[in-house]
Amino acid sequence: SLGAVAVQAQTNISAGNVYGTWKKTGSPFKINGNIVVPKDSTLRIEKGVKVEFQGNYSLEVKGSIQAIGAKADTVIFTAANKTSGWGGIRLRKTPTTSDSNIFHFCKFEYRNGLNVARSFGAVYCDTVEKVRFSNSLFQFNKANYGGAIGGIKSSIRIYNCYFNSNEATSSLTTVKSAGGSAIIIERYSRLFIDYCIFFKNRTYLPLSSTDSLNIESIATIGVSSCDTFQLTNSSLIENSATGSAGINVILNTASNSLFLVRNCNFYKNTSKIGALFNFPWLGSDIPYGKIIFDNLHIDGNKTKDQYNFVSTFFTWDGNFELNNIRITGKGSKGTAIEGLKMNISNSYLTGIDGVAVANLRNSTRIVNSIIVNNLAGAVSYDGGDLAIINSVVAYNGSKTKVSNSYQGGIVKGDVGAPRIHVVNSIVQGNRVGGKMYNITTTSGTIINTVKNTMLEGGIDSALSITNNAQLSFGISTNNIFDTVQFIKAPKGVGVAFADTTCDFRVPNTCNYTSKILNAGINNNGFFSPMPSTDYYGNPRIKCNTIDIGPYELEGSKQSISIDTEPTDQSICPKTMASITPTACGAGLSYQWQQSTNGTSFANISGANNVNYSIKPQDSGWYRLIITQAECNKKDTSRAAKIAFKAGGKMSLITNAKDSTLCSKQPIALQAIITNANSYQWQESNDGSTFSNINGATANPYNTNTSNTQWYRLIAKNTLCNYSDTFAAAKVTVNPLPTPNLGADIAISNNGNKILDPGTFTTYNWSTGASTPTLTVDKTNLTIGTNNISVEVTGTNGCKAADTIIVTLEPANGLQDPSKVGISVYPIPASDNLTIDIPESTSIYGLYFLTTIEGKVLETGNLKHQLALNITDLTTGTYLLSLEIEGVRYGMKVIK
Repeated sequence: SLGAVAVQAQTNISAGNVYGTWKKTGSPFKINGNIVVPKDSTLRIEKGVKVEFQGNYSLEVKGSIQAIGAKADTVIFTAANKTSGWGGIRLRKTPTTSDSNIFHFCKFEYRNGLNVARSFGAVYCDTVEKVRFSNSLFQFNKANYGGAIGGIKSSIRIYNCYFNSNEATSSLTTVKSAGGSAIIIERYSRLFIDYCIFFKNRTYLPLSSTDSLNIESIATIGVSSCDTFQLTNSSLIENSATGSAGINVILNTASNSLFLVRNCNFYKNTSKIGALFNFPWLGSDIPYGKIIFDNLHIDGNKTKDQYNFVSTFFTWDGNFELNNIRITGKGSKGTAIEGLKMNISNSYLTGIDGVAVANLRNSTRIVNSIIVNNLAGAVSYDGGDLAIINSVVAYNGSKTKVSNSYQGGIVKGDVGAPRIHVVNSIVQGNRVGGKMYNITTTSGTIINTVKNTMLEGGIDSALSITNNAQLSFGISTNNIFDTVQFIKAPKGVGVAFADTTCDFRVPNTCNYTSKILNAGINNNGFFSPMPSTDYYGNPRIKCNTIDIGPYELEGSKQSISIDTEPTDQSICPKTMASITPTACGAGLSYQWQQSTNGTSFANISGANNVNYSIKPQDSGWYRLIITQAECNKKDTSRAAKIAFKAGGKMSLITNAKDSTLCSKQPIALQAIITNANSYQWQESNDGSTFSNINGATANPYNTNTSNTQWYRLIAKNTLCNYSDTFAAAKVTVNPLPTPNLGADIAISNNGNKILDPGTFTTYNWSTGASTPTLTVDKTNLTIGTNNISVEVTGTNGCKAADTIIVTLEPANGLQDPSKVGISVYPIPASDNLTIDIPESTSIYGLYFLTTIEGKVLETGNLKHQLALNITDLTTGTYLLSLEIEGVRYGMKVIK
């Protein structure tokens, strides 16, 4: 960095540009003038570095800064003089690259901007797209605006940080505004705060009390004309301000603007004027965006004048939602929630020394909420319609009537002509000076809608009419003019008896049945949609309708019933049958039973839910028994028949059978199945792994095989589009016997041959003999070729045959040509067979080449030397005959 001089384990930084890396070995870094991180440069500060400003100097960042500490080794930004402080870090139009500015495990303390109007705190962001703070501490910082952090046209993310004892103030008497003791953001900024704590931060101006009402001294967090604000999983504790002690909000009018506060606690914050959340009127209504409060706990917060939690003074045409708000600040002054066009749901408001909800103009809805033990429950004035749905408004009021004070349960104010609508609610126990103030008016005539409501004392007696006002009810139907018993009601009326341990559910026992049970209305016709869940998030509709009040009782323990009976069903096999009756009652147990005849039933093990699903194996009857054991009540449903569709169930009559046969013996495989439409046979060599047989789609299936195989059938029912695979049949194949009579032979007219096929069980010769062997000679042969066959039977009963050709030579025989010098060669021959006749021998004659059976293959005239081409002959034994001057010569020739 420029201007750095290291002296004895410290680094002195003079005014000018800084960049590069500051390491712990050079710490502390003592700043002796205003320093700047120039554009396109980065200053990196490593863990354990202490940055100590020697005067009210500032660090301006035009490039980027990354201060990365560790849990036990933070980066510290502080002042040498804690009183005069330092000038803070100023980020101005830094780059928009990802996480270009990071502060992780840092401490920011003793920033002092008291002597400058519109001064900002420890870190100020001007047109910074990405800056992130995490695991950091902001303490003892002071400025006119945003004691710890300020921002304009920037996107800031803050995670797991602690803001302690920061101040938004000024020592200049000419300054009449201060804001955001911890944080302030302005003009099109986006601020995201998650898992942070704000403790004892203070916004104030040290002016005289006579001027205090003319100044702005607002908010722990100030939000002005911003696009997005999100505060989640955080706590504001013991913060204070002359104005609102929490957050002062002026939103941008863009359609996508969002203000979200979720899962947060607000405890013991105080203010002189204003609320925890203040939405000031800007002279015009805001038409767009969303404001959402969700799951907040507010306790012990106090304001000396008007508002305790949230106040709005504009018409919000977007979404203004307040969900799961719990205000339990006993003794808090003013109005808890005041505004225009709000939707309040699942909220609990108690202990407010004023009005729990005040509606101004437009329409406000209060749903599934509990408003109890306040000075006044809900007030509508200035022409604002107020709808109270599925709620409890009870025990609000006081012992005495205070002039010009709204008191009691539901009150119509004296400004404008508001209308009050009460539906499905419990309104009782609201008193002022001993009189019932359940629904009251201060003057004039109002038209109320009261439907399906438990209204103590009835319409006439429940209204304490002041100033001789006359009331008329336009719609008043299905109301119960009585009181309801709560599980634990307050011990008295008013703020003094606020008790957060109270339980405003209605008892549901065997001895007590409330009139509110199933007395609500599911759709009242003019508020849409009605809530689908109760205060605890349970379904609102039980036993076909809803109960009056914010809780759904799920039905009476004394009266149980099966409202929707199980119905008969016609189903396809292998499909799930779901039986879905509905039962009404509280604390029910369920038991399904089954019968094969519709008369005798038995419990189904494990079938203990109101609905039952099963894949039945066959037609049957099913019924449900519901039991309320505590009150000894029981009800049994009708029996529903579950049957398979006609023609939809396949049934196996006869499966393919195991069989034993001889090799290559034909077999017809068949399984008789009803309602089958198509077939596929499969085969296996091991009885385990099967594969389809091509073309085997008929039943029966004709085949033969040489080996033992398993066969099974897959049959399909096209009506219900399902198939079954039936058990495999084993076809055991025995091998055939192997008789062998040897090669074909020729025997002389006076010779013989014994034929022996081998050893077998039985023999059947073609000659009619049945002996193991057969001797053939001229007694059982004819001259020429003879076909002799034998069929044998093996020990396994399988039969096989073999045949031999036996050639019987004529009686005179054939002369041996070698005796007269005739040579025939080579034997065996392959291509040519040569006949060589001596010159002294006459060659007048013929030659004959025949098969061993006597079929002539070739004939011709003899020569002294003759070559016969036998290339085309197949391998085997042939007979060569020579006829010379009336004498026949012959010999066997082998190829």
